[in-house]
Amino acid sequence: RQDAPGRRPQFRTDLTPSQSPAVQFDGRDDALLADVAGADLRDFTVFLVASPYSNHGMFRALLAVNERNQNDYTSGFNIDLGPGGSGAFEQVNVEGRGFSGIRDLMSDSASHPFGTFHTLALSSSAGGQVALHLDGAAHAQRPRTADLIRPDELRVGARWANPGPTNPGEIG
Repeated sequence: RQDAPGRRPQFRTDLTPSQSPAVQFDGRDDALLADVAGADLRDFTVFLVASPYSNHGMFRALLAVNERNQNDYTSGFNIDLGPGGSGAFEQVNVEGRGFSGIRDLMSDSASHPFGTFHTLALSSSAGGQVALHLDGAAHAQRPRTADLIRPDELRVGARWANPGPTNPGEIG
C-alpha cells in the first residue's frame, strides 16, 4: 500500500519492448509498504526484477524488511545500491540481522548501463550463507548467523533506517 498519493509508484507498460507491465519508482520517495507481521524468515529466497535508472549513493533501496520502528539492517535485511554513487548499475549492498555491515555482493567485474532490466535472486540460509545471483550468474556471498528474522514490514523501493529528528526513517 501507499497512502500518500505523491509517493505512489507509477504503473507503466512502455518501459520494455514487449510492453510488459512494470512499476516505476521515482528514486526519491516512491515506495510500497506491506504488513508482514508473523513471518519467520529462517531460510528464504528473494527474487527481484529491477531496472535502476541512477545511483546517487546513500543506499538507494530496492527492497527491505524490518521490525516495526527498528533499523532494517539490524532487525531484518535490505537490498540497496550501496553507499557511493555510480555511473552504472554496479553495486548491490545486502546486509541484515546476522550479516551486518556494508557488503557489495555484485562481482567487481559486473557493470550494467542504467535503464536495463536485471533479475536478482538473493538466497539466505540461517547459519549458512547469503548469496546473490544476477541474471542467473552467481556473484558473491557472505556468512550469516543462525539468527531468525521476524519482520513486521516489507518495503519495495524504500528502506527503514536511522530514524531521528532530521530523518523520518523511511528512505528511498
